[in-house]
Amino acid sequence: MASIAHSGDFQSDPAGEAAGEQYQGYGTPRMRNYALFMLTLISALSLVDRVALGIMQEPIKKEFQLTDFQLGILGGPAFAILYSMLGLPIAQLAERYSRISIVSVSLAAWSVATAACGMAGNYAMLVMGRLGVSVGEAGCNPASQAALVDYFPFSRRATALAIYSLSVPCAAVIAGFAGGWLADAIGWRWTFAALGMPGIVIALILQFTVPEPVRAHRPPAAKSALIPQLRVLSRNATLWFLMLGASASCFVGYGLSQYLVSFLMRVHHLSIVQAAAFNGVMFGVFAAIGTFACGALCDRLAPRFPRVSTWLPALGMLAAVPLYVIGYWVDSFRVAAPLLFIGAMLNYFYMGSIFAVVCSIVPPHLRTLANALTLVFMNLIGYGMGPPIMGYFSDLFHERALAEAGLTTGQCLAAAQGPIAAACAQASAHGLQLSIVIGVMGYFLAGILFLASVKTVRRDWIG
Repeated sequence: MASIAHSGDFQSDPAGEAAGEQYQGYGTPRMRNYALFMLTLISALSLVDRVALGIMQEPIKKEFQLTDFQLGILGGPAFAILYSMLGLPIAQLAERYSRISIVSVSLAAWSVATAACGMAGNYAMLVMGRLGVSVGEAGCNPASQAALVDYFPFSRRATALAIYSLSVPCAAVIAGFAGGWLADAIGWRWTFAALGMPGIVIALILQFTVPEPVRAHRPPAAKSALIPQLRVLSRNATLWFLMLGASASCFVGYGLSQYLVSFLMRVHHLSIVQAAAFNGVMFGVFAAIGTFACGALCDRLAPRFPRVSTWLPALGMLAAVPLYVIGYWVDSFRVAAPLLFIGAMLNYFYMGSIFAVVCSIVPPHLRTLANALTLVFMNLIGYGMGPPIMGYFSDLFHERALAEAGLTTGQCLAAAQGPIAAACAQASAHGLQLSIVIGVMGYFLAGILFLASVKTVRRDWIG
């Protein structure tokens, strides 16, 4: 594979950004579309890997005798910390070196790490594997998005990036159906291998078939220190409300995505294939409908209600809370399923508008930094803290349920079947169910924070 070398792509494009919308894009339309397909496929692969861990965690938990808190560490901070912190440095590398090569190397790295997770002999080795995956995946989105901006003319960029964003729901659906089937058919170890090995081949295909786009000419921006820029952003009350609201939502959302399959298997006794498919439909189909519906509604209502992008997501978030509470608490799966589907659609309203609002309340030269800062908050607080804290309370309520039944964890580990095993399984299901029901209350906090931004956005609005 070619190294990530300082390439000749710094030459100015004569019809580039200096000419505004006259820039016709890099290469032929067929080549641009092929590059978009490859980068979208690679983004989906990265997300499939993350979703698949939550799908396979029940057999992993059983083999290594893990607690829910340990599963939360595996799916949360073991991935989120390095992933969040490396995003900005890699984005800076993408400004200087070949972005296609960065994506190729990143894909190969996380593919090897994913396959290695299947060979883990203990929990510590699995954590190390997830750390390796996070380092690799941190290089995917910054470099891919930067390349797409230069591949497509101004008039086609929004469409190209919208297509690229479809990797999120597509990955949820693919992981839900294929991941559950693979885990059931060949086990979690071989599933990790099956998810990882194709990425190495795709990395080679990308490197040798997708050319690095010429960087469109941009006037050199005056460098300014980071600290003064952060001070400017820190005085923006609306930005704080949006960042904290999105972080609170991600805190709950990442926890739910981590434990939804486990919840369905423990509480409603679904098979791993059925639970994974439900997970794919909920987070892949209904969440996507909510995201795009909110964006379309905001565009339609904006002429009459200019600040609709702040209060509509808040209303969706607040409306989702009772649906989630009832959906996660009722014993009937037939009652729970539609409530959870509609709840997911409503609570994901905010994803369709938050970054558009962020870009409208800060000066143009600070938009990239404000978006990056918002993502860091969402990933560190949401991804990093949501799964382990939800897992911690699941274990806590589990232990209390065992104590009330006169049982201990040791007895549960020793009981393979019979009344004791059944009582232990019921206690585990109760612990996770109670933790999730309490956890979804965090969406109420998120909705209140989004509503608070309605009062300050008029003052901070730039447009």
